[in-house]
Amino acid sequence: MTTLADLDVTKPDGATEPVAVLDDYERETKLAIITSFAVEHELSGPHKFLSGNTAARPVPSIVNRLYINTQTKTIQIDDGAAWTDLIHYYTRVKVGTYTGDGTSAKAITGIGFSPTYLQIIPMTGTNPAFAKGFDFAAGDSHKFSDNTTDIAGIKTLDADGFTIDASANVNTVVYQYIAFRDRP
Repeated sequence: MTTLADLDVTKPDGATEPVAVLDDYERETKLAIITSFAVEHELSGPHKFLSGNTAARPVPSIVNRLYINTQTKTIQIDDGAAWTDLIHYYTRVKVGTYTGDGTSAKAITGIGFSPTYLQIIPMTGTNPAFAKGFDFAAGDSHKFSDNTTDIAGIKTLDADGFTIDASANVNTVVYQYIAFRDRP
């Protein structure tokens, strides 16, 4: 019975070599490609992903450099002056709740982006649900219960959340919101 070690192959120059020698040729070819084109498909050298905890991050100075933060479990991007979480650039939907306190002009913050469309739905009671898009007139929001425009629902879509007025902030009522952001 013949084994691979017994077989000969023909190289382009016509010489014959055992199959085991082909491993050496493969290594030589790989080294030639790496040397000629400076390319190697593994996570080492300049192509290595930077990772570690927050304290180990390099000084921000290279725009669009990525860093895998093992402490915060986020991918961060270097904007040349600071490291920021990449998630803030690509978050498209945020769902949350708040409890009304009866005041007007209550700011709901911390959603991580400026919404371009927002819906607020009361989880209890018979209070109306509201929606607002970025192109609505200042102060206007859509009231679902009677399909009208209401100036006392969602006041504004803010940089990191939204501001509601008294109709969307009834005391002790729990509201659920869903905020959307278009692609930047």
